[in-house]
Amino acid sequence: MSDISASNSVMEGVTPPVIAEAPAPALAVEKTEGQKRLEVRIWCAFVLTICAAIFSLAGYLTPKEGLHQKFGMPECGMLKTTGVPCPTCGCTTAVTYFAHGHPLLSLYTQPFGFTFALVAFLLLPLTGWGLVTGRWKGPSMFWLSWHWPYWVYSLVGVLAVGWVWRVMLVEKGWTL
Repeated sequence: MSDISASNSVMEGVTPPVIAEAPAPALAVEKTEGQKRLEVRIWCAFVLTICAAIFSLAGYLTPKEGLHQKFGMPECGMLKTTGVPCPTCGCTTAVTYFAHGHPLLSLYTQPFGFTFALVAFLLLPLTGWGLVTGRWKGPSMFWLSWHWPYWVYSLVGVLAVGWVWRVMLVEKGWTL
């Protein structure tokens, strides 16, 4: 039927293309117990350093309104322009009151600043324990990451309540 022979001279000497195989999937490497503890210690050292720095600085400062101006920062632009404080007005003062052992004054000054200081205060012993033992004793990271909307919405809610509270304090002239 065909006059073409089985051995075609045109195709002689040509090598077929090499088909690359898909790379083998990477195997999950299980961390050793020592690696896990080192990871916990590094994170705990990081968080402990931040929390300790916050309370060291707040302990050094004297609580009063307009505290951030001591650092050379200008007066709150929103308060100056509109007469309404910004959502975080009073947070530095609230953290400073908390660090000086006055949690009720801290809560009165700015509820969000109080919440921030309370969380930082609770993290001090948890991260200290984690740094020493290499084991985390607080809420599991899985639980925290699974329930992140509750944390975010709660913090936004506390920020909003704190802002309304600060606006009322400024309007009534009840600031400390």
